[in-house]
Order: sequence, then structure tokens, then C-alpha cells
Amino acid sequence: MDTPDFKEHFSSLLTESEEHLSTLDQFLTERLAQAEINDPQTVITGIDAVLDSIDRNHENLTASKQTGTSRTAWLQQSLTEQTSSLKENQAATLIDTITGSMTGETSTTVNENGSFSGLDAVEKVRNLDQALIATTCQAQAELQNAVLSAPDDTIRESRLMQQAIEGKDPVAFKQIRKIAAVCLMTMGLEKPLDYVSASMFADRGIFSVLTDFAVGSGECNETDAVERLIDRGAAQLKTWLEVTVPRLVDAGLTAISTYVVAHCPAAAPVVAKVAPVVRSLCQMAVIPAIRKGAEKIQAAAKSWWQKLKSRSNSAFVKIVNTATNFLAAD
Repeated sequence: MDTPDFKEHFSSLLTESEEHLSTLDQFLTERLAQAEINDPQTVITGIDAVLDSIDRNHENLTASKQTGTSRTAWLQQSLTEQTSSLKENQAATLIDTITGSMTGETSTTVNENGSFSGLDAVEKVRNLDQALIATTCQAQAELQNAVLSAPDDTIRESRLMQQAIEGKDPVAFKQIRKIAAVCLMTMGLEKPLDYVSASMFADRGIFSVLTDFAVGSGECNETDAVERLIDRGAAQLKTWLEVTVPRLVDAGLTAISTYVVAHCPAAAPVVAKVAPVVRSLCQMAVIPAIRKGAEKIQAAAKSWWQKLKSRSNSAFVKIVNTATNFLAAD
């Protein structure tokens, strides 16, 4: 998928959607039907549920951290709850394979005696959290390069985008992400996206630009912004498990591993296509703030990355080494 193609498709869909905001779900359902997406009404309902869940989980994580709970502790509690319907070795395989899918080190074999309890769970969640940190730094380098290399112009100034990014209107923010998810599903990609992945990729791209603006306008600093982006990734992961675990209850360990590799939405190049297009639909007056924020977040992510690489924990180094090439070039 080339950026110009996505730009044209998203701009066109957004223009039409803004004319049908009072009946947006119906309009987007029709667009899905025209693209021959099965059961389009259920897809729209599913996109709604995924976006609401990401927002809810992120708010819950943020509130938990404010009361002294670390992200790792929050993840362990969340993953324990989400995998409670699975057997011990199923849960262990699921978490290990998710971590592996982020680091590019997914094993072709599974551990029949794996455990996701006690100290085993602590170690697995710690590795998973560090993989989230690493992939967020990698993704932000890619995303911010894309945002910074985009020309300082606009396709057109979208009022809905203005409300979502500059106005921080939660209704507009959800509508923009929903439109982007439908756009990704109807692009005719060689490997079509399901509604869960499309929703998450739309959320990542648009939330990233929202965070750029927050930093560039002085709402928060770049270090807090990178932490916020990592937390967003944790919230998305919990949402993905909410949808996925019920499908895996009766699955074998190999089937679980195969499913995760095929469907877990790790940092994907498509997200770097979404972010610059979102920026190009913002008002011209907002673009300098987005650029300023992108520069600061990129620098903070690279600094964080260097600190990760300097750690002596060999397992940790394995995780971060997978993204070295993305962050080596300035």
C-alpha cells in the first residue's frame, strides 16, 4: 500500500463521512458492503467495541499508575484475568508467543509444561513489558520519521480532524479512528486486515499524532509522551486478548502459537502510512506544533533506546536488538 493511495482513499472517505456524521455507522456499513466485507454491521459494532476497550483500558492503566501500581503489575493482573479460562501451558504459550512476535524471536516449538503462575508469570510479564517498550521505541522512530519527512502542507483542512487532534474531542477522536479503520479494511490490501487489527492500527497512528501535538503545544513533555505511548500499547494488548482468548480456549499449543504469529498486531509498517496522512488533514496552524512534538518524541525514544541497549540483562538485550536498524539512522 503506497502512501499516496492511502492518502487519496482516506481523504475521500473522510470527506464523505463528514457529510454523514449523523448517520456515520450506516454510511460506513455501506462502504464495507461495497467492498464486499462480510457482515459489515457486525464489523462496525466490532470496531466500536475495540476502540472503546482501548480507551477504557488506557484510562484504567493511567489511574492505576497514579495510585502507585506499575505498568508491569497492571499487566500481570490483566493477563492473569484475561487468560483465566486457559490451561497453564496454554496461557504460557500465548504470552511467550506474543512477546516473541514483538521481538521477532518466535520459537517454532512450544513448551508442553509451560506455566503462567508464580515466578514464571512474573518473568514472562516482565519480558513482555520490556518488549512493549522496545517495540514502542522502534515504532516511534518509524512513525516520527514519516511524520517529519511529510511536506508541510495539507490535503485539506478537516474540521473533524481539528476537533479530534486540537480540540481533543473524544467523540471526534473515535469517529476519526473508526473512519481510518474502515479505510484500512477497504484498501484492497494483499493481506486484508480484520477489524481488530485495522482498529488498532488506526488507533496507533492517530493517537501518535495526538501525542505529537500534546508535546508540541506544551501540554506534556517528551519523556512522559513516550511513556504514554508505551501505556497505549499495553492497553491495546489487553484489548486484543479480550477478543482473542475466547477463540483459543480449546486450541492446542501449536495452534495458539500459529494464531498469535498470524494475527497479533505488532508494530506494522501500515501505521507509518496513517500518521503522516493524519497530519496532512490537520489545520496548517497546527502542523508546526505536531512537527515540534514529533522531533522531541523521536529524540526521547532514541535516548530511551540507548539506555535499554546499555543494560546487561541478556534477555533484555535480545528484545531491543531486533529494532537496532530502525533507530540507527538519523
